[in-house]
Amino acid sequence: MNSTIPPPVFEVCMPLPNCAASFMQALHEACPSVHISVVEATEHGMLINIGGIFIFCARHCPNPAHSCIMVSIGTTIVPYDDEETTPQYIQRVVALIVKLLNQQALMKLCELLPAPQTLYVVIEKDKIQLMVGDFTPDSTTATIEGGSLIHCDIPLKTNVLPNPALMAQFLNLIELSSPGTVYVRIQATRNGFASLHNNGERFIFLSYNQGISTKLDVRDLRLIEVETFLKRPTDDLVVIFTSGTPFSGVVGRREFFCENYANTIPTGQQWVYLKNIL
Repeated sequence: MNSTIPPPVFEVCMPLPNCAASFMQALHEACPSVHISVVEATEHGMLINIGGIFIFCARHCPNPAHSCIMVSIGTTIVPYDDEETTPQYIQRVVALIVKLLNQQALMKLCELLPAPQTLYVVIEKDKIQLMVGDFTPDSTTATIEGGSLIHCDIPLKTNVLPNPALMAQFLNLIELSSPGTVYVRIQATRNGFASLHNNGERFIFLSYNQGISTKLDVRDLRLIEVETFLKRPTDDLVVIFTSGTPFSGVVGRREFFCENYANTIPTGQQWVYLKNIL
């Protein structure tokens, strides 16, 4: 007669901190420069602080023989995917934590950045890179990886008063961050900053020192046209204000709109030259 072999005593009685050892090791390897501490640990739960982010770790199921864990980042539980193993789950959770720590480090860096004329930001899966300047020998860079600022030769401000328009640009970057690589060019304007995005959807995000922000659709324009315009604004591009879309307006060439609207650009709320709202 076949009988089920009971699990070893050490596995059935294994305390949760031991079950979470692989998770803790993965955190240390992914974020070697970030302080990690166990705030509280019991048989049923662990509260962990990593770089100011609180994580709660508990058993995945009531059967202690399984030695599975379930993690909550802040108040958000990270559920298992179908057919996901515990090592795969741990890898995915750690990647989420690294992303949050990188974003946190980016916002701290933003507070100290001087107002740049041109700033490039590349956000990858586990790394964020910044470059101030326009690909010249004088360009300065910063790199955030593993939740920490690991390199920075950008001269930073001595005071900690953030630039509200630049802060809005970075908050927008975090909000719209996609699973793939995000590449954004941020350009100083007369009243704030304009960032050119080309990740899934192509748009300009305008942020002003007065705390106002605007998102404009530029998907029908070539990137080189928009980049050239942001450097030297002209009367070539106009905005049609829209409603019922994620965008405040659509940007297009003045000649196109003139040809399709009886060679006139109406004045008032509906139309405006893009250079007038930069």
